[in-house]
Amino acid sequence: MKIPFIFAAVLWLGCAFAAIELSPKTWHVSPDSDPRSSTAHRFVPWNTVQKIRAGMSESEVEALIGSRLQYYHHPANAILYSFAADFEVEVALKLSPTHSIEDISYKKIN
Repeated sequence: MKIPFIFAAVLWLGCAFAAIELSPKTWHVSPDSDPRSSTAHRFVPWNTVQKIRAGMSESEVEALIGSRLQYYHHPANAILYSFAADFEVEVALKLSPTHSIEDISYKKIN
C-alpha cells in the first residue's frame, strides 16, 4: 500500500517542477557572496513558495512566509531560498513601485 503512495508523491513532485522554469529571468539579481548577504535571506518551504503569485502585495507575501522580505544588495527584487526535491532554489520576487509582486523567477542552485 505504501509503494503506490510513494510513486504518486514522486510523480506529483515531478509534475510540479516541470511547470516551473528554473532558468532565472533577466531581471533576477542574485545576492553576492558576502556571508552577511547569504544569511539575510529567508529559507521558505517549497509548498509555501508555490503559493506566492504575481499580484500579491508585499504584506501578503510576508504574512505567508512569516517574515519580512529581504532586499540585501539588490533593491530590484527580494530573494527567498527553498529546497525542492534534491536541489536548492533561489526565488526572486520582482516588486512594483506599489510593493506588489510583478513577477517571480527561479534559479536552480545545486
